[in-house]
Amino acid sequence: MEEKFTWVETYGVLAKTLRNYRHRQDELLEFINELQADGFPTISTTDKDELDQSIPLAEIDPFTFFANFNRSIKTETRIEIIRRLIEKWGLSCPIPADFAGIPVVNPQRSWFIRYKKDRDEKDVDKLWSLFEEALDRRIQADTFNSVLNLKFIHYNITMGLFWIAPEEYLNLDNVNRDYLARKGIVPPMLQNYAVYFEYMRKTRDQIGKPFYIISHDAWLEKTQNPGNRNAAENETPEEISYWWLNANPKIWDPITPAVGTREIYTSHNAKGNKRRVYKYFQQVKPGDLLVGYITLPIRQVAALFKVTKPLHNGPEGEAFEIEKVEQFPAPISFRKLQTVPELVKCEPLINNQGSLFRLTPDEYEVIRGIIDEENEPFIITMEFPPFTAEQCAKSTGLSVSKIEDWRSAIERKGQAIFYGPPGTGKTFIADHIARHIVGGGPDLSNLSSFIRLMPTRNLCRESVLIQTKRAVCYLN
Repeated sequence: MEEKFTWVETYGVLAKTLRNYRHRQDELLEFINELQADGFPTISTTDKDELDQSIPLAEIDPFTFFANFNRSIKTETRIEIIRRLIEKWGLSCPIPADFAGIPVVNPQRSWFIRYKKDRDEKDVDKLWSLFEEALDRRIQADTFNSVLNLKFIHYNITMGLFWIAPEEYLNLDNVNRDYLARKGIVPPMLQNYAVYFEYMRKTRDQIGKPFYIISHDAWLEKTQNPGNRNAAENETPEEISYWWLNANPKIWDPITPAVGTREIYTSHNAKGNKRRVYKYFQQVKPGDLLVGYITLPIRQVAALFKVTKPLHNGPEGEAFEIEKVEQFPAPISFRKLQTVPELVKCEPLINNQGSLFRLTPDEYEVIRGIIDEENEPFIITMEFPPFTAEQCAKSTGLSVSKIEDWRSAIERKGQAIFYGPPGTGKTFIADHIARHIVGGGPDLSNLSSFIRLMPTRNLCRESVLIQTKRAVCYLN
């Protein structure tokens, strides 16, 4: 049987040696440039100054250096890069024979720092400080939080920590977060080190496996059928592409369907004509992400979708299938995106006539960052007393059967939206039903939960959203 996790020991040795180069970053960049000269695909070493002119990269953080061999490139290339590094540093550790469980970054978004024109002079130093504290297994909350606040880094820092100490730090990329949620560990928004630490504690307690095995199991579950787990064990995942998808609210409402709902999007319009830039429809593939934009009169980015089936013929003609993976309680206006300098060349913002547009990885990260900033929740931790259906009915004037029907529907679907004119009691009813689900529902009495208070915006009228997942409720 093929041995797995041979990389764990080697990565530990590489990380321990790398800390000697905090003040010798020019040598790290020299190694990368040597690889480039020999024809290896590497991270970019071209920076941009305040005038947006290309200049050589003059500083590098340890996580970006590690990303050089943890990107979506061929396995044999990764092995050769590591072999050369071991040889250059005069190390005696084994060359890994596998990369099972290692998350990889997008080759076009491999840096953990921004261009010089945008980064603070202390950004690289902050990443080195976190790196050293992580190796010593003594991360300070202030250090972690200062790195987490660097623009666009977010969950990627957990990937970097996992690379250098996979027994100690949990990777929280999309694959792992989805996997852990299915195991009953609901992923919180990564706001600070306290949240990250608590999430790791829960994962250890409930699953009881090393983090690198959890990461491997998550990848297997996502990519392989249960009976075919030996296939493609070391294959690097296909690179994700990013898209912008227009939704005409007169034809399709992307807001009302619950997260997890699947839809099809046809490649031809109602008259049977190919949609604009038809080749994009041919290029979408499973795993690609699509930013869902509602066109006139709404003009807001409101949801995120994932491609589940490529272009194929079906009952409604040629179409690809998508799944709703996220809904943004605070949508982002088209006008706001047009004011962002990094999006000045973004295809759908220049000319929005059409249905499907390509986004570069950089453009997607900028849009994603704006979405996260606008939808940052205010979290209150509290203990909820039991609140039975009878109590809820008495307070709201609704029947017990109606309360129970709504509770069952919300727990099954994961969310509910209350529509109606202002002043008709939507928030009042939503508040009481949420209290019943969290505090008085079956098997949920005396449960300590999170209530996340978020602004909810509508399509045509006021709305209140209740979204639950294992007793997590969202109210306006």
